[in-house]
Amino acid sequence: MSFSSITFLIFMVAVFMIYWILPHQYRWAVLLAANVVFYASFEARFLLLILILTIASYYCALYLETDKKAAKPLFVCMIILIVLTLAVFKYAGFALDSLQKVTAAFSIPFTAPALRLLQPIGISFFSFQMIGYLADVYGGKIPACRHLGKYAVFTCFFPNITSGPIERGGHFLPQLDKPQVFDYEKTVYGATLLLTGLIKKIVIADGLSKYVDNVFNDLHASAGLAVPVAAVLFALQIYCDFSGYSDMAVGLAKMLGFDLILNFRQPYFSPSIKGFWSSWHISLSTWLKDYIYIPLGGNRRGKLRRNINLFITFLISGLWHGANWTYVLWGAVHGLAQVIENTVYEKTAAGRPPMPGKQDGKNKVLYFVQVCITFAVVTLAWIFFRANSISDAFYAITHLLQPGILSGTLPALGLVPRSLVKVLVMIAGLWLFDLFSKRCDPILFLRKQKLPLRWAVYLVFAVLVIVLKLHGGAKADFIYFQF
Repeated sequence: MSFSSITFLIFMVAVFMIYWILPHQYRWAVLLAANVVFYASFEARFLLLILILTIASYYCALYLETDKKAAKPLFVCMIILIVLTLAVFKYAGFALDSLQKVTAAFSIPFTAPALRLLQPIGISFFSFQMIGYLADVYGGKIPACRHLGKYAVFTCFFPNITSGPIERGGHFLPQLDKPQVFDYEKTVYGATLLLTGLIKKIVIADGLSKYVDNVFNDLHASAGLAVPVAAVLFALQIYCDFSGYSDMAVGLAKMLGFDLILNFRQPYFSPSIKGFWSSWHISLSTWLKDYIYIPLGGNRRGKLRRNINLFITFLISGLWHGANWTYVLWGAVHGLAQVIENTVYEKTAAGRPPMPGKQDGKNKVLYFVQVCITFAVVTLAWIFFRANSISDAFYAITHLLQPGILSGTLPALGLVPRSLVKVLVMIAGLWLFDLFSKRCDPILFLRKQKLPLRWAVYLVFAVLVIVLKLHGGAKADFIYFQF
């Protein structure tokens, strides 16, 4: 039941109406039932898995508060259980395949058993939410939730369970206890954000996907500038796909009175890799910082240890994204880029990499150059993320420029003059939208306009989504569903 499906629209209307009709004390039950129905629409068999982990982590958190002597071993055991569950379903096959390749390289006889487990949708997201919650309770940052039903709503909240944002217990759970009053303005804002996400997903992300696939699914047939152009298009595709989902998740939550963590803040306007990660998948980057980087020692043990901790954190980030060495290399590129960036900027007057929105008015040209360099590095790293294999990734990297720049680029991408114009309009529209978003909230700006103009914009965008949807423009899944 994808957010962009008609089935979900009917589902959401029913949930919305029932939720706001019932008194506050019963609404958690409506949300829990909605969570079950939503997740069962993908894979009902994995409801038992989420149920077991939810109950286990719930009672574990209670014991962490009541039994101080057993707190540490209990906490460690519960984290191991969650990580092992994640590892078995997501990484077991990958680990065995990798082991077989290593043993084959040393002529050691070993045949890996065929193991292809179906991966529960959203397992990386709800696993990290549970780990973060337990860590916060263990560290005394938040109290343990005393209501199993409300805790279950937190672990499998349907707007964000499949692709985030990764919520924190200290941010989400208090909102369940706070009596919600229907807020028309907040509901309209959420609905508009939902429509914005649909535009990003259906119009831009899915509109670019076929041109990206034409190149990355047949790299050896590419010519001219097809590879770098496809890499740029993929950078825009995954941004619109993932930020579009996040917009929808945040919008749906707002319609039900909840505020989810902001996940994107115009990341491609960042003047550094560090700045990029402060604006891209913010809920993951802050999670990794709080629960991986800082526990490893952060920057408290010298520059060498800081750089090692950074690199390890980004290797874990890459592995979190998928059971494939291409994702690990993608994480390694970002980790190495941050290490180099820190080393370079430490020798400058600033002493640290520039961050988004911190540019000096006298150095706008330099800031623009930094943004371009950062985007180029990020786009280069996306090649590893999108490539079907490591060999494909290195082939793409080593064949960025090929013969036939004028005659071969557009045919390799599958672009004809009409579709080229469409793609350029998409890119320009996205760039203008993000540029405007840096200055003010586009939705609040639209809300201040006269009623006829507002509804004209809503109508145009809604018709655009419906037309493209009916003509097969939208895919069923979001890219991050696989993670």
